Amino acid sequence: MEIPIKDVDESKITSYTTKARPAEKSNEILEINVDGKLFKCERPKYFHKKFDLAIYTPGFEKEGDIIYNRKIPFFFDKKGRWWCGEE
Repeated sequence: MEIPIKDVDESKITSYTTKARPAEKSNEILEINVDGKLFKCERPKYFHKKFDLAIYTPGFEKEGDIIYNRKIPFFFDKKGRWWCGEE
């Protein structure tokens, strides 16, 4: 199992806030375009460690198959933030 880690250009990240979460629970959402696809980071203040990534990766790989019956693209950036493809 390979952990999908990408180097993200911080200058290309856009952000906005959502009303779905209170501000104290981090209502900021980040977006970036990678290889022509839009990815979102809904928990920009959660910086996962390498050990966490090894645990989360198999779950995220299977989540799309279980819930949507297809693969959902995702990756972690070098800071440990989780980015999911918008599909």
